[in-house]
Amino acid sequence: RQAAMKEAIKALSQAAGYGIAEVTTAATYELGDVFAKFGGSLMKSQRPANLDDLALEQYELLLEEQAYPFEEKAIEWHETNLKRIDQGVFDAWVKKSYGGLLAIAPGKYGRNEQVEKHYETLR
Repeated sequence: RQAAMKEAIKALSQAAGYGIAEVTTAATYELGDVFAKFGGSLMKSQRPANLDDLALEQYELLLEEQAYPFEEKAIEWHETNLKRIDQGVFDAWVKKSYGGLLAIAPGKYGRNEQVEKHYETLR
């Protein structure tokens, strides 16, 4: 999985650099999505059956620690798309990035007043 993810990141990063707005926003969204899905897959992975409650809790914490950087990268890519609004770019991919942020961090992006403040800080 990790090798496939690296290949996808490489290809999408190249596409993001083409300088064509819709290709760039699509690739940026997909990069955010790749990181979000990889982090989500870690959290959904099968747990060892022989763990007691304490060991299972520690295992969960370790998984969260490993998934967190992927979640952060996903947020970073989706926010990159939102920053393009100030450049006059607002297409379906930018909108999907906002939806991706809602899914990853609903507490931060799910409240209207927070979103409005966040857009102002991006300017």
